[in-house]
Amino acid sequence: MRRRTLRKELLRHVDVLEGRVHEKDRCIRALQRTAEERGGVGHEAQVSYLEQNGIVDMDTWKQQGSTLINKAHEDAAMYKKALVERTSTEDSELQQMVAQLNTLLEQVQQQVNAGLQSASGRLAPSGVQALRGSSDRSGEQR
Repeated sequence: MRRRTLRKELLRHVDVLEGRVHEKDRCIRALQRTAEERGGVGHEAQVSYLEQNGIVDMDTWKQQGSTLINKAHEDAAMYKKALVERTSTEDSELQQMVAQLNTLLEQVQQQVNAGLQSASGRLAPSGVQALRGSSDRSGEQR
């Protein structure tokens, strides 16, 4: 029983595939007839067909092609310019941020130095040396 079901399924699948092959063959024949009517399948044949029917001539094709190529070059140049401007703007913004960070670091260092000098006036000489030693060797352990 199972073999019959499998066989029927396979035959239906074969029928579907044959239908697809028949449809593709019909499309291929239609394209071949169109190519014969137009004088061939190559670029020259297509241009010749268009020229004969007054749709477009080779000079117009060349002109349109040149126009499109020039437009593409202009678009690429504008994109490149915009990219450079954007990058330089981002770079200058980063430089400003770095400058601000450096300024803040200098201010903090000045406050630390002022605090050390203020503390050195109140401590004994050995205490001052201990403070200076710890700030001079930040990260080192005694």
